[in-house]
Amino acid sequence: MSIPAFLEYLSLEKKCSPHTLKAYQANLEAFEVFITEQGSLEAIEEVSYGEIRAWIVSLIQSGNTPRTVNRKLSALRSYYKFLLRIGSIPVSPLKEHKALKTDTKVALPFSQEEIQRLLAADFFPGDYTGVLQRTVIQLLYYTGIRRSELIELKV
Repeated sequence: MSIPAFLEYLSLEKKCSPHTLKAYQANLEAFEVFITEQGSLEAIEEVSYGEIRAWIVSLIQSGNTPRTVNRKLSALRSYYKFLLRIGSIPVSPLKEHKALKTDTKVALPFSQEEIQRLLAADFFPGDYTGVLQRTVIQLLYYTGIRRSELIELKV
């Protein structure tokens, strides 16, 4: 089963965002190039954990952080789950793989007081643009939506 079929499945059935699809495609194609260059396999479906482990090592040696490697492996893991579901492979080569340890990132959001000061300040113009800017700030802060989700909103 091909990567395009997997991406179609993600798009139509899982309703993944275009950004997710693009990232998954890039990660899967990069892995496919890696295993092809290694010369040990002809198809991504035939991969063993050893080849995946070699890719992980090459990613780390290339300067990727553990968080980035885990994100790339997430795409690969999803692909192999898809192949399992449709019966193309008997077992996922990532079945026993555990994510690499990462440093915990501490999010430092604005406090309620800081947002109130920003909104109360004479920072926004009094016209439509100012109202729109103020609304965008409130929407981002109070709902926690992502920028891409905000951009996709239809009003």
